[in-house]
Amino acid sequence: MPGAWRQDGIAWIPLTEELTTQWIGSLDTSPNDPNLILVGTGEPHIRAGTGLWRSTDGGLNWENRPLPGSPATCFRLRFLPDGQTVVGAFDLGIYRSSDAGLSWSRTPLPHWPTDLAIHPANPLVMWTPVQNNGLFRSDDGGVTWAQVQGSGIPTVGNGRGSVTVSAANPDRLYLAFAGLDNNLMGVFRTDDGGLNWIDVSPPEDYFWGQGWYNNSIGVSPIDPDLVLAGGGGLQRSDNGGLTWTTTANTHIHADVHAIEWTEDGSNLYVATDGGYSHSPDGGLSYFSSLNRLPITQYVNIDAGNNF
Repeated sequence: MPGAWRQDGIAWIPLTEELTTQWIGSLDTSPNDPNLILVGTGEPHIRAGTGLWRSTDGGLNWENRPLPGSPATCFRLRFLPDGQTVVGAFDLGIYRSSDAGLSWSRTPLPHWPTDLAIHPANPLVMWTPVQNNGLFRSDDGGVTWAQVQGSGIPTVGNGRGSVTVSAANPDRLYLAFAGLDNNLMGVFRTDDGGLNWIDVSPPEDYFWGQGWYNNSIGVSPIDPDLVLAGGGGLQRSDNGGLTWTTTANTHIHADVHAIEWTEDGSNLYVATDGGYSHSPDGGLSYFSSLNRLPITQYVNIDAGNNF
């Protein structure tokens, strides 16, 4: 996404125009201080970022914080509830800070960790999909990780993955994997915290061959059966993935990169290549585009021979 922005009323204000890159992978704000913002940069497979940036004044000023190994891409960056511990999924592994983003340590994994889900009641427990290595879990706040060996879950052969956990039922997780061919490998569900998994894949390959680029999944925080999965298009299920419907709405642009809910489950936001869309009914019948972000991502340029 080009830059990070803050909404004041209906106006959007750019925060990162002074950074050395506008390729933003993920950002998060401290739960204890809204002026403390961390931004991880880089877009996978397309353009390397310039590491991690930290602001303590709401985005007016930024400081680049060094990361071990200088990773090129940030997939997900999340504060834990204590406001001091931060965990990030980068292309070079899991990065962790215990001082609100000032200093960082790195835990290498077998391949890229491409998402991060944190247990809503016990933030020491978290999950990350790892390319070609299935799903990994940590029980100590991201310090150490082990591969999930549960029944029914792939442990090899997967491409980029996304994972989400239900606040209404933390034993319910959904995991979406692209294959190494970037088509849909499967959407998987567990009801026992990861011991056993079932395949609840939509009948439509919604990745459109772009699973390396757009792969997101988000479960409602108040209804563990309500889940949306995004790739090139957007799929919705209200029965735990047993059946799915394709969201056909003029306000949902192609290439879905993020699916986020407010904590009370009353508002759903979908971020796409065209900006973002909002639904007050969990995507059932209504999406509106209130996108006023003046951004466009150009991917090619050419010039004629004579001029």
